[in-house]
Formats: sequence, structure tokens, C-alpha cells
Amino acid sequence: MGKFDVYEIKPFTPKMLTEFYEAIFGSSFPFTEEALREIAVLSRGVFRRFKKYIRICLDSLLQSGLNIITLENVRQWITLDQLVKDMELELMTIFPKEREHRILSVKLLRLLREKGPLTQSQITKEIFDGAAMKASRGLGKLEAWGYIKRERKGKDKIVYPS
Repeated sequence: MGKFDVYEIKPFTPKMLTEFYEAIFGSSFPFTEEALREIAVLSRGVFRRFKKYIRICLDSLLQSGLNIITLENVRQWITLDQLVKDMELELMTIFPKEREHRILSVKLLRLLREKGPLTQSQITKEIFDGAAMKASRGLGKLEAWGYIKRERKGKDKIVYPS
């Protein structure tokens, strides 16, 4: 009868989210294409977050008196605190008792998105204040859950966003 069938709803891709926005409104205006793509990436495929981040940017646009929302505006208006708050539940499964690791994970994901792949030693210095063991454990858990990918190159590992 199908009552107990389970359907897994996959997150939307950034491309799907931006195409949806453009289909509804005819273009990416008042966002630049890069800004709209950044919002789609920040939402991590969750449509409710996508709408929330668009609202935050539009509210900020009205207050600022600007005409268009750029990538820099999105990075300024969608704060780290907002991202941590929105990803709290997701990361609670990975780091149930370590709030600091949840915050560092969001910082790491944002850094990788902005700068691209980095070495594990660079990440250890920038995000984990040189604590190599802490970084290794945190990165290992994030890799196991599919948030990042690591690849050994020479003596160091390169960390990629998933």
C-alpha cells in the first residue's frame, strides 16, 4: 500500500536554486549572478535557507540605498553568526558536545569556498590556531560526513570543499 515507503528528498543544487529564482523573476536582478550563486551555495541546497538569505540581502539593500547586490555585499550581510546558527542542527550530529568545532567547521567551509583548496597545514594555522591534532580530528569528521575531501600530495594533504 506504500504507507511505509521512505522517500529521501535530496538538497537542491546551487544551479537549480538560481534557475528557480531567475524563472520566477525573469533575471537575477537585483543580485549580480555571482551574488545569487553565492546565496545558493550558502544555503547548502535548503530552499528555506535560500529564501531567508535572499530576504536578508533585500532588507539590507533597502537600508543601504544601493541599487544592486554584489558578491561582497552577500559576504558582508550573511554573517558567520547567521551561518553557524543555520548549520547548528546539521553539525550537532557530527560534533554533539563541541560547539567550538561547529563554529570552526563553518569558518573552514567559508574559507574553502572563498579561497579554494588549501593544504591541511594552512587550515591548521588559519582556523585551528596551530592545533594540529584538533585540526586533524575535526577535518577527519567533516570528511567522513562528506563536507570536505582530502587528498595526499607529497607530505601534506590538500583539502577541497565537497
